[in-house]
Amino acid sequence: MAFAIGNFAWRILNVFPITRHLSASYAPSGIFVIAVVATLVIYGFRTTLEGRPVFKGLLDS
Repeated sequence: MAFAIGNFAWRILNVFPITRHLSASYAPSGIFVIAVVATLVIYGFRTTLEGRPVFKGLLDS
């Protein structure tokens, strides 16, 4: 599963151009790709935690 998601992310990041110039005609497709990859990253992170808190014990004194 990790290989499939990684391969998908790699392919769409290579196909769709990403730019810092938001006035470019292809900027919306780059923003969409970044949003899709970020969603996959967040979903994978949340799935890995399995409901556990992110900062458990880090802030306890």
